[in-house]
Order: sequence, then C-alpha cells, then structure tokens
Amino acid sequence: MEHFESKAAIESYIRALGLPATILRPVFFMDNLLHYADAAGERVMELPVLPDRPMQLIATDDIGRIAAHVIDHRDDYLGRELEIAGDELTFSQVAGIYEKLTGVPTHLVPLPVEGRMFEWFAESGYQADLAELRDHFPGLLTFQNWLGGQVSKM
Repeated sequence: MEHFESKAAIESYIRALGLPATILRPVFFMDNLLHYADAAGERVMELPVLPDRPMQLIATDDIGRIAAHVIDHRDDYLGRELEIAGDELTFSQVAGIYEKLTGVPTHLVPLPVEGRMFEWFAESGYQADLAELRDHFPGLLTFQNWLGGQVSKM
C-alpha cells in the first residue's frame, strides 16, 4: 500500500537518525467525508467499503490538539508511537448521522472492495485503543459532534 509505505519509510528514517521523537499515526480523517457535505435533495455516499465494518476516524482538529499536548508533555511521550482516533463507526452509521444532522436523505452505496488499502480497511483496519485515548485526551470529537460543528458552518 503505497499510501502507508511512504509513511513507514519516514518513520524508519526518523528512527535511523537516532533523534528523540514521538510518532503520531492518525487514522481515517473525518474531514475526508466533507466530500459528501453539500448534497441537495439526496446524499449518495459511494464508497468501496463493507457497510457494517467499523472504521476508526479522527478530526484533524483533534490531531492538532493531541500534537500540542504531546509537545507540552514531551518527556511523557518521547519514544512512543501512538495510533490516534476519536471515534469508530460503520459507514452505514456515518450515513445515518449525516441524514440526522442535515435532514438530507442519505444512502450508502457500497462499491466493490478493490485496491489494497480498501481491502485492509475491510480485513482489519485501524486498531487504535479508543478507551485509552479518551482517558489521555479528554474531549476527542465523535463524528456526530464534529459533523454538527461542520454543518453549523455551512
């Protein structure tokens, strides 16, 4: 998966330098789903996913808040690698939240799962420890809270 291989290469390079570092690994960005925000009449979310397979998500604002916290508490995080997420939902649930918050009928149309990245999402996907993350970083946004903030800006 080229998308992830480039990130792994960067992490390897950082380790090879021998510099003290913390690696943050954000999961699927909630912001990627804004592609579906400006639907009129009906929202159709066509995605190569299994409708009932959960996907971990994170708001980019939360990535910034976590990074700032890690910088402010440097000694607690040096040498750690953290997969970070704020929510875990199926794309059927994402469609339901979109409909609930916008009032626009929303339908998920699952496309065939093709391509290694989407196959990985369907097989195992991200594995961040949401309970631990919520303990360490209170206030992480759920998709519903995040989308509610986005809808109010539209």
